[in-house]
Amino acid sequence: LPIYALQILTLNCISSRLLKHTYVIKDDKMYQSYLKSILKYSSIIFVLFCASALSYADESLVPKPFRGDNPESTQVIDYYGLSQFYEKTVLDMGPSSRHNVSRSVARVGTKLKKKVKVHTDGEGNRFIYESFDTQKNKALLTQLKEQLIGVPTQISLNQLNKDEQLAYWLNLYNISLISELVNIYPKRNLKDWLSGENSILEQKILTVADIPLSLNDIQFKILKNKFDSDPLIIYGLYQGNIGSPNIRKEAYTGKHVYKQLKANAFEFINSNRGTFPYSTGFQISSYYERNKDYLELSNKDLKMHLLKYAKSDVKNKLNNTSSFRANIDNWHVTDLYGTERTYGVGAPVESWDVNNDEYTLTFDNGPLSLNQKRQLQSLLKIRAVNFGGGSVTVTDLPDQIEEVEK
Repeated sequence: LPIYALQILTLNCISSRLLKHTYVIKDDKMYQSYLKSILKYSSIIFVLFCASALSYADESLVPKPFRGDNPESTQVIDYYGLSQFYEKTVLDMGPSSRHNVSRSVARVGTKLKKKVKVHTDGEGNRFIYESFDTQKNKALLTQLKEQLIGVPTQISLNQLNKDEQLAYWLNLYNISLISELVNIYPKRNLKDWLSGENSILEQKILTVADIPLSLNDIQFKILKNKFDSDPLIIYGLYQGNIGSPNIRKEAYTGKHVYKQLKANAFEFINSNRGTFPYSTGFQISSYYERNKDYLELSNKDLKMHLLKYAKSDVKNKLNNTSSFRANIDNWHVTDLYGTERTYGVGAPVESWDVNNDEYTLTFDNGPLSLNQKRQLQSLLKIRAVNFGGGSVTVTDLPDQIEEVEK
């Protein structure tokens, strides 16, 4: 029951007790008993009112236009256009098979080679950052972001239920981050861009309902306080790097938001970039350390959370774990191939296409180097394994991102 309902029930109980005792107080002993009864139930009121006050204090940390909700609301936000956009631009890599990528080798004529994180570089869904090198495609991103920013001008968010609000903030966060990352692409390592006081996450890049907001404001002021630091929320906040939870091939919706978050949690926890057992303990993603406001890193709390979504083989190892090390990270951008430099001699590949049983990508980014084609092939081989096998081919195909329906 909501806290106010508990208060009403408790007050009714107290009234009944008071009425019952009003006519039977005949001696001091009974009077003392009566006082104890009042103190007992008054203490319950006090605790409940304190809990209510704390809840309000948490909500008071949220900017005023975003406070409150309507639990009875049936109004929904339509994210069809955003889902169509992700359908075109996200490659679903499937559930992690914990398959390692090959180590980089130096090409002919040079000793230079790309640094590879063999346990994690082949994991995580991919966004086609390579196709956002034109103003037209960047404008499409901006348009989608502006549409979401404008939602509170059409309906006050407190008129929506909390699930609808959660989906809204997750969608706004993710599309806004992608909009920023396409502007710095093809930067491969995003650590400097996602860390520190001057990071993309700290900058006031949004103005929603006349309130300037950073992405950290959304995560740590709005979502944290409106949703009681629910750790599931962190799995819906895409960071642009391989070491973060997945960007999905669909927008979040109020109807399915918790199902979607649980799916992301399950995928992340059962991947090398989320958890990795070793002989005397358990490695976990540094992403948990950066989100300790949502999830205490004490062994008991963290273990309970991980066990909730872990597969049986991971559960067995977790149950025997006495310590955690939050040191798994991968700051490499979740693109397909674009930051793979050509070291030494490489033959150009003019145009290309990716096909397999589940997915077809179409785009036109000019010539690919031999290294880039190899990187793409390696990624698709891992994807085929993740989906249980299947044919993978890389053939010729042109590219164009279509405008989605608004």
